[in-house]
Amino acid sequence: MKHRVVSSVLLLALLLPVQASRADPLVNPAPILVPAGVDQGTVVKAIKQALMYRNWMISAQQPGRIDAKLYLRGNEADIRIDYDGSSVRIAYAGSRGLEDHDEKGVRQIHGRYLVWINYLVGDIDTNLRHSPRQG
Repeated sequence: MKHRVVSSVLLLALLLPVQASRADPLVNPAPILVPAGVDQGTVVKAIKQALMYRNWMISAQQPGRIDAKLYLRGNEADIRIDYDGSSVRIAYAGSRGLEDHDEKGVRQIHGRYLVWINYLVGDIDTNLRHSPRQG
């Protein structure tokens, strides 16, 4: 019985690093559509609110573009958000500690990055859908 417990613990210890370093294909999310009647200022506000809610920091901003960084558990992710009156587009811009690499011609990244981006996309979309419209 004691041998079985020790074997199970050793097997679990070997499997954990594999799970922790899981990589997925790096894909940018589909554009987020801006509802009709939502002005540019409201789009910027919706993006900034989502970034703040998810602990992203704005590193640069200019009309039509916001660059942001996320520092989490010793990892860093950089994104570029381009926006206009019709859509918001989020693109990967770099990372540290997220195992960004090329595997057989397909760019890979730690799966948690994709989760963080999906949360951000959902928050921006929700903020835009609940924004006041111009008449």
